[in-house]
Amino acid sequence: MKTHYIRHGITLVILAMTYMLVREFIRPYVIANYSCSICEDILYSIPNFIGALMMFFFFFYFLKYSKMKTFSFSLLLVVLFELHDVYFENSKFDVRDIFFSLAALLLCLFLSKSNSKNQIP
Repeated sequence: MKTHYIRHGITLVILAMTYMLVREFIRPYVIANYSCSICEDILYSIPNFIGALMMFFFFFYFLKYSKMKTFSFSLLLVVLFELHDVYFENSKFDVRDIFFSLAALLLCLFLSKSNSKNQIP
């Protein structure tokens, strides 16, 4: 019964470590040493993709929200976070961040298995 929490917890830890690795090490290294605008665009948006995966995973498997409620709530949080960055962090509005987050949420929506307990067997 509790093993699914352990599996999902490990998955969240791996996603968080990947998020930090990309954001703090891989992205600065690639941007400093290579000149590829497409790579830079993707590397700037990958943390948003991973963050949206983590949100969906947490809401769906730990809080037991339905798939559509999880998708809607996660998308709302993604947009609000982007607006927060624009108004309070003085950054520019980046549609790519929302696009990558939406892609992650759609991927989760289509790949997640739904049963009465929202658990992966």
